[in-house]
Amino acid sequence: MVRVRSQNAFTLVELLVVIAIIGTLVGLLLPAVQSAREAARRSDCGNKLRQLALAVTNHESAKQCFPSAAITKPSPGPAGAYSGATGITAGAAWSIMILPYMDDQSRYDKFNFNLTFGGCFNADNYRSTNNIEQRKRHPNFICPSSPNGTLVSPAAGVDGPYAGTSFFAVIGGGTTTGSLPNCVTPGPTVPTNEVPCTAWGYRPMAASGPMFMNSKARVAHITDGTSKSLLIGESRYSQLMNTNNVWNSGNTSCEYTWASGIYPGTNGFLIGGVIAAKLLNPSCDPATANCEQSTSHDNFGSFHVGGAYFATSDAAIVWLDDNVSVTVLRNLGNACDGAGRLPD
Repeated sequence: MVRVRSQNAFTLVELLVVIAIIGTLVGLLLPAVQSAREAARRSDCGNKLRQLALAVTNHESAKQCFPSAAITKPSPGPAGAYSGATGITAGAAWSIMILPYMDDQSRYDKFNFNLTFGGCFNADNYRSTNNIEQRKRHPNFICPSSPNGTLVSPAAGVDGPYAGTSFFAVIGGGTTTGSLPNCVTPGPTVPTNEVPCTAWGYRPMAASGPMFMNSKARVAHITDGTSKSLLIGESRYSQLMNTNNVWNSGNTSCEYTWASGIYPGTNGFLIGGVIAAKLLNPSCDPATANCEQSTSHDNFGSFHVGGAYFATSDAAIVWLDDNVSVTVLRNLGNACDGAGRLPD
């Protein structure tokens, strides 16, 4: 008698069902994996901001003042001139001055503070010792959520790593409707309650935050209280790559780095700081020229979903939702208007 051996095997229908189930499970798990990764990147971003804020407050303890958002030095030209062509040269930015308090004395020592500093770089300009260092990447200033973290840029040398930043000094808060005389060089050295200027060069300027141009503010000058005054914030509006992978700085000629302070050319402007003037994360594509020009000076925002991180003047890290009112944000940016408060 011949026995027929049965074979255990999947039919085509069964195989297709199994594949469909696996595909469904992968589809369900992938968003969770991506969400977990972004949560890790967001946490790392907050930790980096915390280290920068601690370095700034340690600078205040050691030097008896917060670092200036950017330093200007006089050069031949009319008194009170704001244009680099008629009166100022660029000194170091706050991000350079805090390096010793970030356990990065070796990087700090590579700068020559007797020389000028650059503000906006391209592949050909600024070949001095300081400018070369300013164009080298510093990982502590890039939020991991930023898509620019893995880019290369011709302005960093020979297509070196992107040397930009995700973090900017809060130079003040309020509507940008003030008059230019309030912000001429050298300007005030301690926070004032003046309305931010309509333009300094061709971008607004403020002097009501803990760090601004040529400031020498101390904790005592933060009359709203250090826990109610913003010190540093995230911004994604900083010379981002456009969709054609062409470097975009409004005029496509130069880019900012983590060490940029003042661009001292004709109609110069402050780079290392932003005014708390508008709602967070405006509906503007940061990869376009018009967006960069219209938002980089008075908008904070991030690549996170729903808001952005800020450090207060006591080095605490706070998360502000996109729906925070512009009035609250402006008051937090002004260190001495008596109205600063964190949202509930």
